Amino acid sequence: MFNFNGNVTDLSGIGETNPATLTFDDLSQQGGQLKNGKMQYYGLNFTVTGSYTAKTSRSFNLQAKAKASDGDERGHGDSSLAISLKSSDGNDNNLDGTVKVLAGGPNVGKTYKMNFARG
Repeated sequence: MFNFNGNVTDLSGIGETNPATLTFDDLSQQGGQLKNGKMQYYGLNFTVTGSYTAKTSRSFNLQAKAKASDGDERGHGDSSLAISLKSSDGNDNNLDGTVKVLAGGPNVGKTYKMNFARG
């Protein structure tokens, strides 16, 4: 299992920053399709799925979904995110990219920076 700790930040870099954790199974066993990822962000537990490319220039196109019943105390309904990450070092130690809010909450349609470090 790979574990990453990171942050989600306003694109301007001056807004709110919130911690996030991302975990997924060893990619060498998944054949380009991430099937069993998990992410904790903003009090919600997301299931993460999607695709990724070869290790030398690894990129991820992921979808994250969370049920409102899994921690949404604000009553915004189910949450859905589109995540795009790249391995900045070629070894998957650092993943950087963006996350777009597709559903759930007042920030639908907004895009944020997302950065993770394995650890």
